[in-house]
Amino acid sequence: MAPYVCRATQTKPRWDLVRRCSTIAVDVGFQRVLYPGAAKWTQRIGRIALVDENLNTLYDVYAAYRNEAGATKATNPKRFGVIWNDLKSKNGAVPAAIVERNCRRIFEGRTVVMHAAQGDMNSFRIEEDAFVNSTIVDTQSLYHGPMGLRHPPSLADCSTDYLGQTIQMGVYSPVEDARATMQLYLLDKTGGHHAQRARLEQQRIEAYEVRLGSTLDVLEHMRPDAIALSYADVLARDMATARIVLHLQITIDEAMRRVALDATQDNDEVKSDDILSPMISTTEDHRTDDVESLEDSDDVDVDEHIFYS
Repeated sequence: MAPYVCRATQTKPRWDLVRRCSTIAVDVGFQRVLYPGAAKWTQRIGRIALVDENLNTLYDVYAAYRNEAGATKATNPKRFGVIWNDLKSKNGAVPAAIVERNCRRIFEGRTVVMHAAQGDMNSFRIEEDAFVNSTIVDTQSLYHGPMGLRHPPSLADCSTDYLGQTIQMGVYSPVEDARATMQLYLLDKTGGHHAQRARLEQQRIEAYEVRLGSTLDVLEHMRPDAIALSYADVLARDMATARIVLHLQITIDEAMRRVALDATQDNDEVKSDDILSPMISTTEDHRTDDVESLEDSDDVDVDEHIFYS
């Protein structure tokens, strides 16, 4: 059997890059431990990634904690990127005490950016004061208000809405998440996140309109990966669908209106049962002999043509 290949990409800190940067973005993939007598599992570092302002990877490493008497260890589902083989020293994992100590040294005196920061900070079980001399920025808080949601926005939704990037597809990567977190921080710092979101939102709506075409065949447009739709995808899809529905409704109303007017032109009695739309319920207005025929669309009054176009 081939030896297991460590998936971490930078198991020793890039001190040369660390010395030149003032802001660090961090993301943690967790492992879990249940201590004797504890009622709940505790999350600690499984894999941690740090990147700088230029999205360079400063540190990306799996942490191997010592066995503790009576403690039960576990990993999260495989898609979160930490499995048992990753946590073995023989496969490249670094002793957790060294990992946490290196991180504390890198964080010292710098701005540390995280998404949902509290969970990542609490995962430090040895160097519990790792962030004491750092300035903490939580991008989840930065983007909670702008997204207009009651619940805190996920990193994946923020990335889609503001960066136009899809992340966390397949197996999660802390490096990818840390880079997205840094990009969100830098975008907010420049103050351009509102305009950026508006542009991306319009692009998504237009893309959905093209994909939907002029039909609303539910079976045709159902996506097998619908469960993976982001908040932004759902919003864009619904807005595009609403536009098409409105266009079709206006087209139907116009057709029914013309039928009613043609009938009055031919002195045929228009019955209420023949016209169901509330938009043309006032048929009495059209029962005059001097109503101009609208058989040709070019004869539609200018104002009406603008409304129905």
